[in-house]
Amino acid sequence: MKLSKRLNALYALVKEDDIIADIGCDHAQLCCRLVSEKNIAKAYACDVAQGPLLQAQKNIEHYNLQDRIQTVLSDGLDNLAEDVTCIVVAGMGFETVCQILDKNIDKLKKRRCIIQVNRDVEGLRKWISDHHYHIQNEFCVLDEHYYQIIEFDTTSDQPLVEKEIIFGRRMKHDFDFYSNWKFNLSKYEKILRGLEMDHSRYQEVLSKMIMIYELFGS
Repeated sequence: MKLSKRLNALYALVKEDDIIADIGCDHAQLCCRLVSEKNIAKAYACDVAQGPLLQAQKNIEHYNLQDRIQTVLSDGLDNLAEDVTCIVVAGMGFETVCQILDKNIDKLKKRRCIIQVNRDVEGLRKWISDHHYHIQNEFCVLDEHYYQIIEFDTTSDQPLVEKEIIFGRRMKHDFDFYSNWKFNLSKYEKILRGLEMDHSRYQEVLSKMIMIYELFGS
């Protein structure tokens, strides 16, 4: 059962004794792989719409996993099962993810969250920091686009400083991480060339470039 590099990165963070809820389940591909190959006990494939759940059910039946994967019609975490130990939310923008988490924030307690947002990962880190939550793991993966994946729980931790909001506190500094920031640096350089020094964004862009230069120099 082949997964994309992005889904494989999520797969790697799930533990064998986890019971997961995949929110916005993407045809249950991740759930099927986790149950069949990592042998986790149970998974819930959750979505807000019936269409994706019907396709998920077809995939579950194709792999004969009906006894271990349950489809759930749920708006975010509204119908989260009590026995879930790990929540996966991936493939959405930060604002959507933030709404999902804020709406049922009490359901995050004593559970791990594995989150991949398509936009504004800095916003996600700030949200985690503002709640004093603990980031366990984070890393970057290139799968046509660069994606940053963050695993956190609700145990108390110190707020992140500015550089940690941007680059991560426990980010794995591997090839994809540095490649991502080299790509971002080239974008900022192009933006800066098009700005006058008195432009409102000039100092903001320059400040980020300096931090990236320092990252590569460290």
